[in-house]
Amino acid sequence: MASEETKRTNMVKLKVHNQSGTFRLKMPKEWINLNSIESKDELDAIKSHAIIVMPKRDLTKEELEEVIRDLRLGWQARTLLNSIAY
Repeated sequence: MASEETKRTNMVKLKVHNQSGTFRLKMPKEWINLNSIESKDELDAIKSHAIIVMPKRDLTKEELEEVIRDLRLGWQARTLLNSIAY
């Protein structure tokens, strides 16, 4: 069963900063703390039609299934919310 931290899934906006031609994302502090991320850590990411940043630790099977579910639901919610906003 997933921990309480992983159950609090929500959609967030990440701010992009251009620093001399290098684009950087401002990550949510809660996620940084939960995953013990330090400045200048190198994280793995999946680059496809979207970029998915992975924590340093391995996810459990249940957490991975939750991420997949949240990606599907989050994408649908984003599309719906964007269509209402405009």
